[in-house]
Amino acid sequence: MGQSKKGWITVSAGTIAAVAALALLIIDFNISGEKTILYSFVPHPAVVPLSPVGRVQKIQKSPDGLFQEMVGEPVYFDVRASQPYRQAQIAIEFQKDPEGMPFSIGVQLEEGEWAWHLEQIEGQLQPDGWVIGEATLPLSRARLSDGWIRFLLASPGIEDRRGRILLRKIRVTFLKEPATARTVLRRVREYGLSFLPF
Repeated sequence: MGQSKKGWITVSAGTIAAVAALALLIIDFNISGEKTILYSFVPHPAVVPLSPVGRVQKIQKSPDGLFQEMVGEPVYFDVRASQPYRQAQIAIEFQKDPEGMPFSIGVQLEEGEWAWHLEQIEGQLQPDGWVIGEATLPLSRARLSDGWIRFLLASPGIEDRRGRILLRKIRVTFLKEPATARTVLRRVREYGLSFLPF
């Protein structure tokens, strides 16, 4: 009787663990292979705001909406990816003063705290006076810490030139291959569910 009860408890614990892990898989799993986070400087559960204080000013309000001013570099922000992706397409609405300052974005790599992959932000001026800049970052070596990826904004010389970059929106689109039977099974294994009978 004691052994039977112990076996039942063991099976139940295993079943609960499997169900919990499957629930996490369903919540996090992205069938389309695309996930977009739009940060317009209002609190967002998937974004840790720009820092550190001093290099970015307090978030301000204008007739165009909220914006934040970058006056030093580098500046960091974190975005929740939840799972590995192949690349991130970045779109940033900004204004530069003076206009000729370099502006780039980077992603932290798994090699270490000071390892980054940087790409220049190329932009197009819009009728409202804001520039929409874009860049694509590979994520195969990106550091994924508890589901979060850290990004960096850089503008060398911004402090010496007493420059500033106004930031109005940051859109991050994570991309990977869409779900297939093969990718579903791989995701299951990533969640440590290889013991399940499929």
